[in-house]
Amino acid sequence: SSSSMIRVPTGRGAAVVAAAAAAAAGSLGAAAALGLSPPPVLTIAGSDTGGGAGIQADIKTIMANGGYGMTVLTALTAQNSRGVQGIFVVPPAFLQQQLASVFDDLPPAAVKTGMLPDAAAVETVADTLRQYGAGSSGQTNGQTSGGVVNGACRKSVGAAPGNLRPQALPVVVDPVMVSTSGHALAKQSVCAALKQHLIPLATMITPNLAEAQALLGDGRALESLEDMQQAAADLHKLGCTSVLIKGGHLAERKQKIKQAAAAAAGSSLQETPQQQQDEEAVYAVDVLYDGTRCYYYTAPFIETANTHGTGCTLAAAIATALANGQTPVQAVQTAKDYLTSALAASVGLGLGAGPQHPFNHGAGYGRVQGGPMGL
Repeated sequence: SSSSMIRVPTGRGAAVVAAAAAAAAGSLGAAAALGLSPPPVLTIAGSDTGGGAGIQADIKTIMANGGYGMTVLTALTAQNSRGVQGIFVVPPAFLQQQLASVFDDLPPAAVKTGMLPDAAAVETVADTLRQYGAGSSGQTNGQTSGGVVNGACRKSVGAAPGNLRPQALPVVVDPVMVSTSGHALAKQSVCAALKQHLIPLATMITPNLAEAQALLGDGRALESLEDMQQAAADLHKLGCTSVLIKGGHLAERKQKIKQAAAAAAGSSLQETPQQQQDEEAVYAVDVLYDGTRCYYYTAPFIETANTHGTGCTLAAAIATALANGQTPVQAVQTAKDYLTSALAASVGLGLGAGPQHPFNHGAGYGRVQGGPMGL
């Protein structure tokens, strides 16, 4: 009879059924990737009126990677592609009230911190995160995975911390200090406060080269992969579980040197197609150190001016991947793949007339792996 017929779902219905089946099988990350019960991810950061960085970039990134975004504002900025015109710092009492509102009712599966404008903000956030279970001590629960980086290394790396899922509340700290246009987003006291109060609670910190140099505080320059490796090992001593040093700015410098050399050679020197193909490509290399070993993540350098908010985006994507059950090693790969694809798809975007152009965070939306289905 017609009552006994089973209709095979298609479209969104099929995705929901598949997600429910994945959840029933214990694959919560897969269920979240299909749009069912996405894990709540909290971003604690400043607002960017231009939408390219800060809270706005984080929410878009969290959604694109299969999470449910929640926010706590640390500061309001008047900002566009030309730069930062003004900053209003959220008072510590109201910052604490926001944190309590989220944690008391909507406890996050992972947290990402960004712009923390002063030492009081750092201490307020650290105190709350410590109260609700953050801390690098005892971060792992013994679940391991093979150390797959860039799809090239599938050899098991045993119980290295980077290949163990966090047991404590995952916290990704992006030590934001200066905007793309060069505007200071944090007071001098923030660096010391981060090192003393927040970094010891972090599952991962994600400094770029300039931020790593500021945290190190010894005046050294980071100009090579070897410099990045040593810096990551030294920053790990601050007490975090892992350190990711981003090498995008190093790749950018190499690209400019390469272009300057080509210009100096003159246009009279014509390269054959094979010579162009054989020419050494420039890659952006990030280094992850978990206290026992280094992992390297490479991707072709995307030549584009639309890079405003890349640091916020990468950290938010890592936090979302951790909330979806990935290990730190896996989470960095997922986040780097997402960011690279979004930058590549945004080369021709061209929003705004200033130096800090945003990119399209939705470019990666719809990927089956690492983000929700495009339903």
